[in-house]
Amino acid sequence: MKGFDIIAHAASGIMAGIADEQGNPRGPGGAAFIDVGTAMLNAMSAVTALYYRTQTGVGQKIETCLFNTGIALQGSGFIQIEKLDSELHEELKEVIRTAKENNMKHTQIIDKMTLMRLRNEQP
Repeated sequence: MKGFDIIAHAASGIMAGIADEQGNPRGPGGAAFIDVGTAMLNAMSAVTALYYRTQTGVGQKIETCLFNTGIALQGSGFIQIEKLDSELHEELKEVIRTAKENNMKHTQIIDKMTLMRLRNEQP
């Protein structure tokens, strides 16, 4: 289906991470995370199915979904390990706490949080 990937980016919430000050998506740009992620999950599924077939002689049906990939890709942002992530978590809370008094726009907050995560090698 032509153009479905942009719908999956929007419906799964991936585009919300690049929204403007009013919460509207800035539009597609950069890497198509869902497309690449779905291709990788499809490849892993194929390899797993082939391994299963060599072990059991039984084939497997595999399926992937752009929307589900979008949801899965965001999961790592919700996973925190308290001992490892506490410093970054405190920094993120400080950005959110001071955003209004610093007159930060929505996009500036997202950009600052993204840079902090990249600095700490987190998704």
